[in-house]
Amino acid sequence: MAILRSGAGQNLGRRSAPVAGSLSSFVGERSEEMGRINRRRDRWMKRGLEWSLRPFLSRPRLSLEEIRKSRPRRVLLVRQHNQMGDMLCATPAFEAVAATFDGAQTLLVTAPVNDGVVRGHPAVDAVLLFDKRALRKSPRRAWRFLRTLRSFEAEVAVVLNSVSFSSTSAWIASLSGAPYLVGGSSVPFGWSFSQWLYNLEMPTSPELRGHAIDHGLSSLAEVGFEIPTRQPRLCPGPAARRRARDFLDRLGPGLRVALHPGAGKEANRWPPERFAAIAQRLREQGAVPYLIEGPADAIAVAETQRATATECEVLRGVDVASVAAVLERSDAAVVNDTGIMHIAGAVGVATVALFGPTPREEWAPPSPALVALQSPTGEMSGLDLDEVEAALWTVLDGRGGLSPRPRDPRCR
Repeated sequence: MAILRSGAGQNLGRRSAPVAGSLSSFVGERSEEMGRINRRRDRWMKRGLEWSLRPFLSRPRLSLEEIRKSRPRRVLLVRQHNQMGDMLCATPAFEAVAATFDGAQTLLVTAPVNDGVVRGHPAVDAVLLFDKRALRKSPRRAWRFLRTLRSFEAEVAVVLNSVSFSSTSAWIASLSGAPYLVGGSSVPFGWSFSQWLYNLEMPTSPELRGHAIDHGLSSLAEVGFEIPTRQPRLCPGPAARRRARDFLDRLGPGLRVALHPGAGKEANRWPPERFAAIAQRLREQGAVPYLIEGPADAIAVAETQRATATECEVLRGVDVASVAAVLERSDAAVVNDTGIMHIAGAVGVATVALFGPTPREEWAPPSPALVALQSPTGEMSGLDLDEVEAALWTVLDGRGGLSPRPRDPRCR
């Protein structure tokens, strides 16, 4: 009986291989077919919305100068994306809008995760948080959000896009009641909404055109917005600076160097044992390294700690403003290509930023105190330990004109 079962099993195995292959092929073809059906359905839905809404929501086309002649007193900014690095890259656009509509009060609509990034910015007078999931679940919250949005009585709404068209942002601008809407073109993304929903349509591109900051600013510049700066800005605030002072005082005397071994994308993480080696070399020179742990960094930080001879202090469980305040008062930082890198660049701390698969030309913060190292292999492991250490001592010594930017007096 055992032999018969074995033989039957072998025969079944030989027969199942082509069956499994055929099944896999069928599933793949079926998935592609469903994808085509869904794309066709989406296209028809877009056309239906465009056909039904256009007669009621169409606006006259105007130039920026014509809009400025109305002398708006309240301007709504809409940038509700939740990527922290992208938000920091958008902060120069806030200043462009504020400079163009000089003297106007500004309200920014953004995601809760970016509240600490934008609150206190000199070009933003107030922040309204938009939590899409929470508003979908609670009609009461959605009504409160809409009531607050409308109560601002915006006279101009500016939708800030990057490499995508956000229909949600467009509808927020429209629901604000602002008589003038400005936003990026939806045409490259398959929609015609921007051609009739906005009074002023800015050119956009699905692909980055140069640095991420310049990509966002170029759309504004092409229609006439003033561009006073391309430097991102982050203002931690007094409470966050007090928390930062308490944390750094616990570290004791010596050069304070932040190490951020984590990243949302695994491909952007420099090996933890190399961060541990940097920490050890810093201690040997009398410096005091510490680790930064964000919500997605627990594993990377734990692996770095296990590889060190002496554990480092860890900054964890704090808000973005506190992280910014700690970095602002630190002597240097070594960071992966993450949101923490953009915070370091915005507060002006001397920084070594590590790039693997992402081009540094497109995403390295434009800080005079930052050195961006690009892996020659396209992988983070291609960055040599000695090269990173040498760059760190360069920024610490301030050679080559590298020096932390003084605290911005305009930050509230």
